[in-house]
Amino acid sequence: MKKTIFLLFCMFFIISCKSDDDSNLSPIEQLPSESTIGANTAGCLVNGKVLIPKGNANESTLRCQYAKRGDEYTFILFINENTNPSKSVRLLYSQNYPLTENKAIPLTIPNVKQSSWGDYLISAGSLGRFSTNENYKGQLLILALDEKRRIISGTFSFKAVNDQGEIVEVSDGRFDMRYIP
Repeated sequence: MKKTIFLLFCMFFIISCKSDDDSNLSPIEQLPSESTIGANTAGCLVNGKVLIPKGNANESTLRCQYAKRGDEYTFILFINENTNPSKSVRLLYSQNYPLTENKAIPLTIPNVKQSSWGDYLISAGSLGRFSTNENYKGQLLILALDEKRRIISGTFSFKAVNDQGEIVEVSDGRFDMRYIP
């Protein structure tokens, strides 16, 4: 009887253990699903490797803002994986017209008024910042924008280069966020 109870306990323990190991899933399957409900999810592949928000409550891992300031509309999406080194993807939109659903927005030259661009940032080492430019471009596509409920959803991809001429490819990006005005 003791042996039977012990075996049942062991079987229950083994069955109840849940593995958080995503190693059997392809990189695409590890990304959050595309949705338009304000699920506060985002992720992408960087050179084929998964980048999703990771960190603790004291660190900013996922942030989204969309607002009109004066004559300018701005959109910022920041996805941070607080690992060592920390890796982040940042999308910035700064235009004199609002975002529009299902209209491709080119990601090109950074830090210029009336432009949109993408960055990949690494916190350690000399690699630093990879940015889109006139030769390495990308695209942002807004799938849903609900300004009453403050929900914005979309996809993105881009190639970017650092000061050493090294290139990264950010692909299969998706986000479904409740934004801050």
